[in-house]
Amino acid sequence: TDRGLKIGTGTLGQTDGTRALRLNRTPIHASQPRRRESDLTELDLPEIKALPLLSDAPVFKIQTETAPSTVIDVDATSLSNTAQAIALPELDDFPDLNDLPELAQPQN
Repeated sequence: TDRGLKIGTGTLGQTDGTRALRLNRTPIHASQPRRRESDLTELDLPEIKALPLLSDAPVFKIQTETAPSTVIDVDATSLSNTAQAIALPELDDFPDLNDLPELAQPQN
């Protein structure tokens, strides 16, 4: 920081012409399992050990397939032809507001 405090460590580099910092991550003390020595004899659970840290995550090469394109090219002339427009049904699914008197009354 500008006061000389060390808040993290990492490697300085560039990614696509932009300065980047790859941080070296260390576990936060509060996230590590902790137990009192006096409680260990009363517990039926196995001792929990922290996992070793890796410098970088492994790279998995997964083969992916692209789905065939189902996009239809539409031009402006086909959109202006209203005879080919799809007829939408009337919206009969709205409730009758008389059944809901608290909603039918105007709010102040």
